[in-house]
Amino acid sequence: MKLRTGRNCKNSGRRKQAEELQAQHSELEGLNAELEAQTKRYKLEEELRCTRRAFTKQSGARRKNNLAGRENQMIHEHNVEIQKSEQLEQSTKYKSEFWRICLGAKNTVKFDLAAF
Repeated sequence: MKLRTGRNCKNSGRRKQAEELQAQHSELEGLNAELEAQTKRYKLEEELRCTRRAFTKQSGARRKNNLAGRENQMIHEHNVEIQKSEQLEQSTKYKSEFWRICLGAKNTVKFDLAAF
């Protein structure tokens, strides 16, 4: 068994460091997307509460129709946000797969740490 010395050892350390940075980056992206989704959900719920308060002064049938329409619109907006977050998650998955393949390459790979 041959010991790794010199330049190869340094490249291995850099590769490991880059893998750790990529893992941290992916984790932070996931947390950020989750936080954005929670923030959006909170804003929609708050807007819905305000909308309900505003419609309490209107007549019965008209108020119910307006409120139902607004709720449907908010549900649609929420579903669109879910789709966007799923697309972002899929994109992140492809990026992490790309980096996994790049990091697993036998050739020396130079990394631009600013990209992380």
